[in-house]
Amino acid sequence: MFIEVRQYHHQDDVDVLQHLPLPSTNQIAHYLIITHWLGSLRI
Repeated sequence: MFIEVRQYHHQDDVDVLQHLPLPSTNQIAHYLIITHWLGSLRI
């Protein structure tokens, strides 16, 4: 299940990278989303 989620996010990243001029900004936003998602699961 975790691998499927990571693959989905990776494909989503590729689609977003094609529209965003700054890949670094997307990586930071993606990291924050994952961190928030993991934090929500722990609570």
